[in-house]
Amino acid sequence: MSKNRSQQGRPRQQQAQPMQLQIQRVEVKLKKSENAWKPGDKVSEDLDPQQKKFADLLKRFRSILNKITPQKFEHLLKQVCLDRY
Repeated sequence: MSKNRSQQGRPRQQQAQPMQLQIQRVEVKLKKSENAWKPGDKVSEDLDPQQKKFADLLKRFRSILNKITPQKFEHLLKQVCLDRY
């Protein structure tokens, strides 16, 4: 039977004391950009009614394109042609 190799007989090492850090919080002012990026739903609020309607049409058309498969092609083509989204 082999001996158990534990740390018995060795002197214990002292535990290290946790470091104390002091951090000062400084408020940082960010620069405001005139043409900052906005998510798509926020951009549509700034558009006139005709542009908003076109943006909505593009969004619906892209959603149909994402669904295209060989099996669904005819059905989705009818949706696009009939403008029934």
